[in-house]
Amino acid sequence: MFVGDSLNRNQWESMVCLVQSAVSPDKKYVTWEDQRVVFHAWEFNATVEFYWSPFLVESNSDNPKIHSIPTRIIDASAIAAHAENWRNADYLVFNTYIWWMNTLNMKLKRPGGQDWEDHDEVVRIEAYRKVLNTWAGWVNDNIDPARTSVFFMSMSPLHLSSSSLHSFWPF
Repeated sequence: MFVGDSLNRNQWESMVCLVQSAVSPDKKYVTWEDQRVVFHAWEFNATVEFYWSPFLVESNSDNPKIHSIPTRIIDASAIAAHAENWRNADYLVFNTYIWWMNTLNMKLKRPGGQDWEDHDEVVRIEAYRKVLNTWAGWVNDNIDPARTSVFFMSMSPLHLSSSSLHSFWPF
């Protein structure tokens, strides 16, 4: 299972492209379930999944179809609703990075806050630290390393078209 934002969704798509060619046409299909997209390889009793969670923890940007909102707010201590979907994976590939680069400060829901309007702005690195501590605590408490392999990516390449590459690569 790939968990994160659109950059990890791209990784999932690449993996599905590689795997699907080995599966008989009538023994594969894709399902969409809220924040999860699942490629089923029925022939091999296997799935390759993507779970949309751009900050890993809960946020007001968790809708995979309506996430480009002007004010993103993160609940740095709330992970259970997402993490419940990750429990039975053999491999977990997490990423969160690019969404942290939009502003110098991040909006965090106050502990015990009743709604998304109840938030504070904090320096980005402090928000990132809080979120990664929540995520790492969940991994430590819930993942058996003898059963599940966990990978984490932070910095990753941007979505770039071939024409925008020319500004970086003059040849």
